[in-house]
Amino acid sequence: MADEVLDRSRRWTRYAYPLAGFALGGIGVVQLMAEASSFPWLGLNLIAALVNGCSVALLRRQTLVGTLGVSGVIAVMAVTRGVPVFASFVGAVFTALTIARYGSARSALVGYPALVAATAVVAVREVTAGTDSLFNVVYPIVYFGGAGLLGWLARQRAAQVRAAAEYAAALERERVYLAEIAAAQERTKIARDLHDVISHGVSLMVVQAEAAREVLATGPEHVGPALDAISAAGRAAIGDLGQMLGVLRRTGDGAHIATLLAPVRAAGITVDLVETGTPPDDQAVRTVAYRIVQEALTNTMKHGRATHVTVRVEYGRQIVLVEVLDDGVAGGTPDGGGVGLVGMRERAEALGGDVEAGPRTDGPGFRVQARLPVPASGMVTA
Repeated sequence: MADEVLDRSRRWTRYAYPLAGFALGGIGVVQLMAEASSFPWLGLNLIAALVNGCSVALLRRQTLVGTLGVSGVIAVMAVTRGVPVFASFVGAVFTALTIARYGSARSALVGYPALVAATAVVAVREVTAGTDSLFNVVYPIVYFGGAGLLGWLARQRAAQVRAAAEYAAALERERVYLAEIAAAQERTKIARDLHDVISHGVSLMVVQAEAAREVLATGPEHVGPALDAISAAGRAAIGDLGQMLGVLRRTGDGAHIATLLAPVRAAGITVDLVETGTPPDDQAVRTVAYRIVQEALTNTMKHGRATHVTVRVEYGRQIVLVEVLDDGVAGGTPDGGGVGLVGMRERAEALGGDVEAGPRTDGPGFRVQARLPVPASGMVTA
């Protein structure tokens, strides 16, 4: 709306000044021709009337040139005719308004003194001739001052409209920027979820496939359970992918940590789950806890060469504590380049929590611990 107001103002002034100049020039000529028999210098005054119209027409684009033209016309008519025509007075009012509305500091410093000087010539001429008193000179000054005030107010209003338009444009740029950030964060979240689902399922299948290959030659009867585990892991991964792609913002919703244990146990690793308290109502906290346990178990199978894993989850009123302990090789690098641990930390930090990961201090193995704050709306009741 602000841009529309400014554009409408520009279109109006584009035609208003040329039309006003044409009208004032014509009025001045008509007035002079009507009084042609009462004073000499008619030709010079007719030229001055036309110059007055041209000067008004130029005021919007060439404010200083137009101001000097109007001031010169008033002075010439005052000297040659005694009293300038009414059109020149209106031109002076237009000039005072235009300087305040569109003029630069230079135009104001030169233009207003020029108008005052022209008015002074009129005053001196009339007072000297005895046709008017010095007091009556105050009226033109009031008119010019009022016109200048109106121009200044219009200038301030235009500045406010322009500032509002710039502020609205800045808000729109900020909105677009925030939308881009949100989209980037969502892409990161989707990539993290894809990593969790695919890495967990594929890791289970790789472990079972390697186990099947080892026992194939010596104990073919033991291959069946491994193949069943591979099939189950593949189906679970497909199910997780379908759920995530179907409802991206609800990935992992409704899944329980206990569902992560069966594939790990099928790989020959003993897993104990210890849960205390009541899960919070906040779905985001439950989902992040699920994903952290999933990633920790995936890292254990891929790198830890563990035989026993303990998963502890304590659901408190204000904090959910997740801990995964294994007895594997503590020096193994989780998830190769550390993407798994980075994903855990990003998920926890998004909720205001944190993740600690490193070798155990109470024996061999690796330890992952996460602290996830529970929002007030997600607190459980006693």
